[in-house]
Amino acid sequence: MPVKFYSFKQALWPRSVRLTLAEKNITDIEILDDSTTITEYLDSNYPGTELYSTSDMVTITHWIDTILMGFSWCFLHPILLNWSRQNTPFYREKLQQTNSFLVAYKYPEQAQPLYDLHRAEWRKAELLLDQLEDQLESGPYIVGVKYTAADVHVIPLLVHLKSIKSDVVFSGRPNLQQYLTKVSSRESFKLVYDA
Repeated sequence: MPVKFYSFKQALWPRSVRLTLAEKNITDIEILDDSTTITEYLDSNYPGTELYSTSDMVTITHWIDTILMGFSWCFLHPILLNWSRQNTPFYREKLQQTNSFLVAYKYPEQAQPLYDLHRAEWRKAELLLDQLEDQLESGPYIVGVKYTAADVHVIPLLVHLKSIKSDVVFSGRPNLQQYLTKVSSRESFKLVYDA
């Protein structure tokens, strides 16, 4: 039975799903929506690299949540995740940030708040990159010696940020550079990013 998979090929978070499909060697795809749900489903239903190992689940989940909810709204506009009452302040803040885009577009002379927001988001990005750099001290992958769903979620973000400011992403972060070199040699990476 073919898997239904909805995505835009160049979108950031669906690439986590595409990496999982490649790791699992799943080719019978008709084309679910949230990337984390899809990667969990694919991992539990298909053979191949175990991406959500039970023994590492807390760490894997921590890094996926850090990547998805940390700072990426300004740059990436991910699909609203986990819409619920406890997240209402989060979405209120994001809607306010989105309004700054509209003001900057309509009134370019009032764009300074948008530029300030952009700089603040890059500061958050750099802090996250520093966390990843430190985490990679413990092994070649985000959770240590095994390639996991945490990697599947970090890779699209890292590739995206690299395409925006490669010099900032890797400056003083040799572990991150080495990590990207290592994961980019995986067949799944080549299938998703070289296609």
